[in-house]
Amino acid sequence: MLEAEHNADLYKSGLTDETITKCLFESTNPTLLREMGAGFVKAESALEIPYFEISGEKNGFARRKLFPAIKIKDGGTIKYWQPKGSSPHLYLPPLADWHKIISQTASPLLITEGEKKAAAMCQAGLPCIGVGGVWNWREKTEDGGRMVLPAIEQFAWKGRKVEIVPDSDGWRKGKTFDVLAGFYALGMELIQRGAVVTMVVLPESGGVKVGLDDWLVQEKSFWRDAWPKVERLPLDHKKLQALSNWHQKWKAKQTQEVERDEKPRLPRIYLPDELSAVRVQASDALLQANEQQNFFDVVTRYIELRKALKVSSCVSLELTGYAMSCP
Repeated sequence: MLEAEHNADLYKSGLTDETITKCLFESTNPTLLREMGAGFVKAESALEIPYFEISGEKNGFARRKLFPAIKIKDGGTIKYWQPKGSSPHLYLPPLADWHKIISQTASPLLITEGEKKAAAMCQAGLPCIGVGGVWNWREKTEDGGRMVLPAIEQFAWKGRKVEIVPDSDGWRKGKTFDVLAGFYALGMELIQRGAVVTMVVLPESGGVKVGLDDWLVQEKSFWRDAWPKVERLPLDHKKLQALSNWHQKWKAKQTQEVERDEKPRLPRIYLPDELSAVRVQASDALLQANEQQNFFDVVTRYIELRKALKVSSCVSLELTGYAMSCP
């Protein structure tokens, strides 16, 4: 059962009762949020937005829209909440046959920020993926880095037409990098996978920010005639030159960080009593890693130390990044 405020919010995005039912939106008591660890949440209510697998089944992840939004110290607001430490997911509205769409590259695909916006476009008839934020197409790795969400790799991208639809305020002076940078980086990732990517420039209405759902509501049944007329920019367009320059620097920095954090991965070296055998194993390992380090002297000193201490049990040690054991 949805609370009246939550229903009104969904209706505002143009969602029908049928869509609301299919998307399994649900009202959640904020007390439950606090029990899940959101101690800062002082919302009066929350709308739960479950996420789905490509098959259309719920995947166990959900975000919650807070009513009212929570004001924070820096002057901003928290509108949505998800469990701390949880990874982002792609929002695939259960209104489209995603199982077919992922392999049909002839089918154009839209990407926008926000679940309701994605649901509104899917309801209208065009498949649209939602992301919880403009950078929420990446997740943290165990070593602290970032990688593209695995769900993105399930799609066939080569030759596919992709339209990224940011909110209209992303085109305002001074807002470009806040709103568009994440989407631009996503677009470049998809281009590397063979997609044909453009950014859609939604027109503002009287200086008021317009999202994809707002635009559909404004255009009503005429949206199909109006949609092709909305401005689109390829990522190499001159209007996006500043983003292109930023992306080159950002990408170079990402590459440097990955290279700096990478550690040599060599086979485990077992240290027998015969030094000649150690040299052979060390040489093979170094060749596999294509590295040149003064490894032999280190191993020699280790063997001598082991014999001096009369070590007979098996020991292991991390030596200059190499896993070493002795029998």
